[in-house]
Amino acid sequence: MGSRRHALIRAGLSWGTWALASGGLGACAWMGPQGGSPSGHSGGHPPEGQGYEAATGRPLDPTAWQARLAQADVLLLGERHDNALHHTLRGRWIAALPHAQVVAEHLPQGGTVVWPTAPNLPEQQEAPSGPREAAWLAALTAAGFEPQAWGWPLHQGLMAPLAQAGVPVRGGNLPRALARRIAREGEAALPPALAASLARAPLSGGALASLQAALVQGHCGQLPVARLPAMVAAQRARDAAMGQSLLAAWDAGARPAVLVAGNGHVRTDWGVPVWLRAQRPGLRVLSVVMSEVGEGESNHPLPGTLPPQAPGSEGAAADLLWLAPAPAGREDPCQGLNLPR
Repeated sequence: MGSRRHALIRAGLSWGTWALASGGLGACAWMGPQGGSPSGHSGGHPPEGQGYEAATGRPLDPTAWQARLAQADVLLLGERHDNALHHTLRGRWIAALPHAQVVAEHLPQGGTVVWPTAPNLPEQQEAPSGPREAAWLAALTAAGFEPQAWGWPLHQGLMAPLAQAGVPVRGGNLPRALARRIAREGEAALPPALAASLARAPLSGGALASLQAALVQGHCGQLPVARLPAMVAAQRARDAAMGQSLLAAWDAGARPAVLVAGNGHVRTDWGVPVWLRAQRPGLRVLSVVMSEVGEGESNHPLPGTLPPQAPGSEGAAADLLWLAPAPAGREDPCQGLNLPR
């Protein structure tokens, strides 16, 4: 797998016919020229960022933030795939939910992580990578996780707290071969049950247009228009598969059932929430988009109150929004890229 593919996946973009745009689909709408102090904020912010209510722009302190997460029946936590801080934060939040079970985009449906128990783990290591971490990675790999494709150890900050707390983790993504086939053949390749569930959860015209634009952007503007219907079908099929796994976790006693996936999958306008509302309208679903500010700058000012988010933006398609520093030195995955037509 070449470095260009690594860059695309880390950036939440896509490659070929199976990895679709699932995160990193655009900057937060309020971000403008750097510097200054928006909304009267005094400048600087906690190095881990700040959480907000998306609808009101109201900031939430850590206690209020965790309380909001705990109130959900189904909790959807987005990510920019190459932002290690996003993973560390989500691991901490989930581990603090005593009855949570996790569905991961990073594993195929049917994969279940069997964490090694404490007596079978080596002593605590000072190094960030050692026998204990190797045992966790082996458990993930046995469940279908692909370390190279996902740039491990990028997600170690997410998985380590789950392993330590013994949080159940199951796969939510489509098997790769099926995702490829749907991306080639479109709706005709959908399994009947998946097709029926998606028929019950149609997108509005505006949401479909937004998804199509995101897919084109996620392919560096090089996705032919003729391929859009099949790519939309593949994206929505993955959303439905993750939704199925979330409902299975809920039915098995998860409180909450938690999805960890790219921001594109947790969006309230065309992501997993649309599918869930159609299948189980009574569930309390909370969508959290993890966004970024100030590439590599932990002291970039954050607004005291978040300004209104532009229609169709990530921030407008979430219940809660977390702004965290972007990683320094991020590559441009589109530079020099020529996708096959």
